Amino acid sequence: MDTRSLPEFLLDCGIELAEGEEIAFFGLCEMDHSDGFLLVTNRRLAFFVARGSRKLADWPLERFRDIEIRGRRRGACLYLTGEGGDVTLRHFASESALRTVADALAARLPLGP
Repeated sequence: MDTRSLPEFLLDCGIELAEGEEIAFFGLCEMDHSDGFLLVTNRRLAFFVARGSRKLADWPLERFRDIEIRGRRRGACLYLTGEGGDVTLRHFASESALRTVADALAARLPLGP
């Protein structure tokens, strides 16, 4: 059993939390056809795979302009529109987890044109 704290685990995966950075969500999902861990804080969205702790994304929230839940139930996904391209997040552990991420991002994103 892993006894590291979440910040220690993240640091081992190459993600260091800044002073004052608060975790809003951490869990498993799929981003653009890669399974891995999603981290949402009050400052950024990061996604990385467990094997080799390879970071696939580490973006400031300011990068995103819009968030939309598409589909229903098991097929639901979170579609983020932003600078540099769009991102699709899916296959969360539950619909509740997907909604937690959507709510956390919606509360923090500088949404608009």
